[in-house]
Amino acid sequence: MAREDEQLAPSTNRSGYKGVCWHKVKGKWSANIAKDGRKYHLGYFDDAFVAALVYDAAARELHGEYAHFNFTLDDLLRICCPAVAAVPAVPSRTPSNPASDSLTGQQHGPQNRA
Repeated sequence: MAREDEQLAPSTNRSGYKGVCWHKVKGKWSANIAKDGRKYHLGYFDDAFVAALVYDAAARELHGEYAHFNFTLDDLLRICCPAVAAVPAVPSRTPSNPASDSLTGQQHGPQNRA
């Protein structure tokens, strides 16, 4: 069984992105996707990165939860919104003790008072 990263882009891929290849005649990057045996041309682009973004949008539309993307949400946040990506993660609000709040330390629910 192939590893997931091997499924994303074949070893002959020169763009580094799934669904993106160089079109020699046009001198641009071409984005393409397939579903149910049909191939869809998504356009020509000056930048392979932009072509990969277009591919990801088409993959989300055509394949939904089963799509394989070029970029994760974390990748996109880091690239497009560095200030947002730099914000530290919020601690989980799912405490091991459901009667307490891990962020505030406050107790919730019925309490036994003597």
